[in-house]
Amino acid sequence: APWGVKDYGFRVIIAPSYADIFYNNCFKNGILPATLSEEQVEELLQRNEKEEGYSLTVNLPNQTIADKQGLMFKFEIAPS
Repeated sequence: APWGVKDYGFRVIIAPSYADIFYNNCFKNGILPATLSEEQVEELLQRNEKEEGYSLTVNLPNQTIADKQGLMFKFEIAPS
């Protein structure tokens, strides 16, 4: 459940898809459920495996996810 994820300090979840109830509950719990393609998620996972301390920056106004090496993916969030 999203509240459990929030308890561990996560503010964003990145995945190729979500169950509808989970997706909606993320917003209710202050978590951003960013949707990327399977290929994009796989690229992030591979980079995480290769680099210790790998981190991402999520820019909600611009709807982007980026790393320090210049990789950037766009995602869409419907306006509320």
